[in-house]
Amino acid sequence: MTRGKKTLILLVCVVTAGIFIWKQKSYSVDNIPVSADAIAVFDTKRIAENLLWEFMTTPRLWKPGKLFTSSEETGWQKMFDIPDYLVAFHLKGQSAEKWYAVVPVKNNGKFRQGMAQRGFMEEEGYFLHSAGITGKIHNNYFVAGHGADTADIITLIRLLESKEWAEPAFLESAVHDKQQGVIALKNNPHTGNIHIGLSRQEYRLSTTLKRAEEWQSAIFNSDTGALVNIMFTQPPPSWYTLLPGSMKAKISNGIGVDPNSLLLPENKWYALTIAGFTTKTDTIVSYDFDDNFNPVEKKSLEEISEPSFSLEIGALHAAQLLDYSIRSGATTDNGNGQMQFTAFPLATSFIKHTDSMLTIASYQHKAPEHVLPVTAFLYAEIQTRRLQQTAGKYLPDDWQQFMKYFSRVELTGNDDGGDKKITLKLIRN
Repeated sequence: MTRGKKTLILLVCVVTAGIFIWKQKSYSVDNIPVSADAIAVFDTKRIAENLLWEFMTTPRLWKPGKLFTSSEETGWQKMFDIPDYLVAFHLKGQSAEKWYAVVPVKNNGKFRQGMAQRGFMEEEGYFLHSAGITGKIHNNYFVAGHGADTADIITLIRLLESKEWAEPAFLESAVHDKQQGVIALKNNPHTGNIHIGLSRQEYRLSTTLKRAEEWQSAIFNSDTGALVNIMFTQPPPSWYTLLPGSMKAKISNGIGVDPNSLLLPENKWYALTIAGFTTKTDTIVSYDFDDNFNPVEKKSLEEISEPSFSLEIGALHAAQLLDYSIRSGATTDNGNGQMQFTAFPLATSFIKHTDSMLTIASYQHKAPEHVLPVTAFLYAEIQTRRLQQTAGKYLPDDWQQFMKYFSRVELTGNDDGGDKKITLKLIRN
């Protein structure tokens, strides 16, 4: 056998052994408290494989002159012993935004250096206020929490010291799904595990719904040029009751009508489109007092942005919905043969109906130029970057931060081989 063949065989053996070792993964419930009621499990090797493959097959990601240069920032792999499965968890009884992770520190010097480079403040712990992260070092582990304060971290450390861990089957249910990431909820009767897919351009979450056989699909026409499309068929009563009262109150305040009066069981579907925002100049009248305390009228011009929107409801009893809107004071006759919907304060709106459909639309709303047929029981598309540019000042600060990272959000619910599948896409490009 020639030296070249021996070298080739040796190389194949080394590569095969390397792949075999790389594919071996271990996991443990150590450092996952028994009181954890939800876990998010990330397969770090699977994520690395996907990102590497994406890089190799996408030439536009290649940057000449930078392929082999190293960043001055200390890498995570120098700071932590990154496990095969990185686990974050939520503790029972705590608010939804509080999630924790316990990660072994690899090098204390590199850890402190890397944390400082990433903007963490070191004061009897580590704090990154802009991201809501708090953490402490305990037994050479970084115990960190999102949305948590120092007291929460101390409470978690005491739980870790008790060494009472979650049931192995809880973690195994996520690991055995063989996804990049999985969110598993304990005793969850409503959905299966939530699968997470990560790439440079898109984050994807998907799950299947339980007890949703009654939720029927329909064909919707999505306005391809709109800022927002939200469309869904009438949800089963068991799913509508899951909507928190606080969210129903926000919907009621936003549209000026109790959602329980709109989402009637006999309705068929709902379609909300926000085509964009128009700006108009309005005269604002205010009053001041002169030196003799006489009222003085002051006028100023102010630019006001109004949404161009349409809300359509496929209803068997559309006339009854209109009658309710009139009786509740949300609709009045403007004297020109039009029924004005006065409950929505952001734009002058009108309401009309046919035998099978009720429509509430702003005065400047026009029919879409291009539509895309979508078959689904739930569909939502939000052009987040455009929405921030046109109406960002009206949105909460945390929404605006989210919109900086994603250009588009898409939520789809459709039939998948007998299952009701929900998919959420967060698109960055």
